[in-house]
Amino acid sequence: MGTEDLVQLVVRSIEAKNIGYAAVWGISANERAYYDLSEGNAIGYEPQQRADQWADEVLRQPNPLSAIEQQFQGGQFVTIDYTRPAERAQTAGLSSIETQKPGARHAISKSTRP
Repeated sequence: MGTEDLVQLVVRSIEAKNIGYAAVWGISANERAYYDLSEGNAIGYEPQQRADQWADEVLRQPNPLSAIEQQFQGGQFVTIDYTRPAERAQTAGLSSIETQKPGARHAISKSTRP
């Protein structure tokens, strides 16, 4: 997000009238936008800056993120406190085979209760 868009977002958030609650995504005006800007537009936020001009260059570079980090929105931050399913099963006292059985979620939640 560019500085001008950030300033506009903050000003529009402060000056918004009769909005109540709105979840507003602070993003630029990119064609590949992941989020919907309709609520942002409700407070008058209309981003002007775009990062699309650098997308091809960035996408040509090797992706340094793990398979999990690439799968979810948030990049490297999604793996903070992430535990692989097999490791979750060990913590809960179950084998990885048991976690694949129908009803395994119920068994895991029961085994972790005090």
